[in-house]
Amino acid sequence: MNFSDAFPAQFLGLLNPQNNGDPKNHLFAVELDTVSNVEFEDINDNHVGININSLRSNISFAPKFYDSKSGNLEDLSLSNHEPMQVWVDYDGDTNNIDVAIAPLGMAKPMYRLTTTTSNLSAVLTETAYIGFSAA
Repeated sequence: MNFSDAFPAQFLGLLNPQNNGDPKNHLFAVELDTVSNVEFEDINDNHVGININSLRSNISFAPKFYDSKSGNLEDLSLSNHEPMQVWVDYDGDTNNIDVAIAPLGMAKPMYRLTTTTSNLSAVLTETAYIGFSAA
């Protein structure tokens, strides 16, 4: 709850160069990133990442969604100024993290942007806070 040492800009007011990657951060984030930051090894300037205790993504993907009307997998620009929705599901039994994204108003896509495995029991403590941050 103390962000007095957090840096703005690419550190999103959450971390700083000294604590980025520290397991004591207890930080789980799904990053919607429109800036390619070499410092965090971003894949490009339009990606979704899963971040654990760090602003360097554990895994990153280009945002895509399955359009049930056309039957196609469509690219999605995170900076197109159009509303979108994101679903993040975590299964504590299997440790699966699923992320799906689509334009606002579409049903939750069957296609998952990513499915990855990570045991979040050491990351998410009994008391956890959910929020949004931007820079």
